[in-house]
Amino acid sequence: MKTLLVTILILTSSFITLGQTKEIVATTDDGKKVILSSDGTWKYKIEVNSEKVTGELATFYFYRVREPGAFNNPLSISLDGKEIFEIAQDTYAAFQIKPGKYLFKMRNKDRGALPIEAEAGKTYYVLSSRVAGALLASYILSEVPKDQAVLQMKRMEVIKEGWQKKSDIVSFTKEKPE
Repeated sequence: MKTLLVTILILTSSFITLGQTKEIVATTDDGKKVILSSDGTWKYKIEVNSEKVTGELATFYFYRVREPGAFNNPLSISLDGKEIFEIAQDTYAAFQIKPGKYLFKMRNKDRGALPIEAEAGKTYYVLSSRVAGALLASYILSEVPKDQAVLQMKRMEVIKEGWQKKSDIVSFTKEKPE
């Protein structure tokens, strides 16, 4: 902790003297990365893997289109019961994962859950959509063809960095499907 404190003090003074740097990434004693801002605030850094897709992992693109009458609140997506990210309308999340059997849920509910056996080197496109019910609407996850996903995701933005949850299973990327 002393090392981080000294480093923060040194880095803070360099913010003031240089006046050019807005953020600096530092590593704590326990190996976690933090982002230090020139205004004195800090936050944990989510590791983002911006490398190209590798053949050893499965790649997923989750996306949510804009739907009339739907609220734009971000909805949580969970993997085997653990929340991994939140997604709002007109955004997407891209990540890689080891091959295996997984259960994806929206709002951690069984209705609309999507079981997938992920294969190495394969890419999956998953649409989060709203389905009208008798009394209330609900959300479901469904796998869609690549052509449909690429067309619908054309003008979408990647989910906000703070909406990605720390996970040992998922490696996020900002890559868009081609």
